[in-house]
Amino acid sequence: NISNIFVKPKIQYFLSDTQDVNNINIDSDDSELTINNLFTNNRYSGYDLIEKGSRLNYGVESSIDTKIGSFNLLVGQAYKDKIDNKNPPIINFEDNLSNILTHFYYNYDNIFVSFIDTINSRNYNQDRKELMIEGSLNKLKFGASFVRLLNYTDKINNNYNKEKQLNFNFSYSFTRKIFMDFEVNDNLEYNKITLLRTGLRYEDECFRIQA
Repeated sequence: NISNIFVKPKIQYFLSDTQDVNNINIDSDDSELTINNLFTNNRYSGYDLIEKGSRLNYGVESSIDTKIGSFNLLVGQAYKDKIDNKNPPIINFEDNLSNILTHFYYNYDNIFVSFIDTINSRNYNQDRKELMIEGSLNKLKFGASFVRLLNYTDKINNNYNKEKQLNFNFSYSFTRKIFMDFEVNDNLEYNKITLLRTGLRYEDECFRIQA
């Protein structure tokens, strides 16, 4: 049974008439527009201090709560009246109209499933797709993700190379502070393992040792 459902439109408008390139902080160093920072209140993809002109963010958010879990969807896009060619281009926002950013996620108990889709606003290609599954079972925490990327060699002529990545990781807690970690990352397009990591980890609040 459905216990709760809502659909909420989201819209933001920003106007900036100054540029202060001498006071860029760490938070203003992010160069990619993602679904997570699209609707932030205090900065735009890390370029809040150097962007100029007006910007409109718009989208919709929906959620359905049921006995078998929570289903959520967030879709958004942005429009900017000026693109400053003096600064590095913002990934997913190289033109006045940003890519279409979508995020679907499902949560039930200790299981979390997420699907992120980045749709190119020019040709409607799916530039980036990511499927992620995370969960926990007693002392074991696990996660897996699959990412497909289109790396453009020429965006004007729509030339690109495909890349597929698979990641798997788990952590087992022997005690409250001692863990065994394992992680592997495989580039499926080139059939090459790009990361293989395993070892013991000790954590005590802010103190951490890894071997």
